[in-house]
Amino acid sequence: MRSSGRRTSSATWSRPSTICRARNVALRLSPINPVPGTFRVGGTDGSVAIGGDNAARYTPYVTAMDAIDSAKLVAIYVRLYPLFQQAYAELGLPVALFQ
Repeated sequence: MRSSGRRTSSATWSRPSTICRARNVALRLSPINPVPGTFRVGGTDGSVAIGGDNAARYTPYVTAMDAIDSAKLVAIYVRLYPLFQQAYAELGLPVALFQ
């Protein structure tokens, strides 16, 4: 695929049906379960703010990410990138670059 030399944001070329389909597949195949509980809000005097107790819902995820050796993760990604790129191109999307 030829490049025009300018970067195109995903918002420029994505179709809503493609995005919805991709999200459904991603959720079904994800090794990570959605965050349990519901998103909570708070606020006073007519204002709305994110509830202070929402952070606790994400503690297991933050703990897991803190335990990852980022240098090793980058090395794995670099090694596997050609496979990611090949699989992404096979999806047939208008822009076949996995970035």
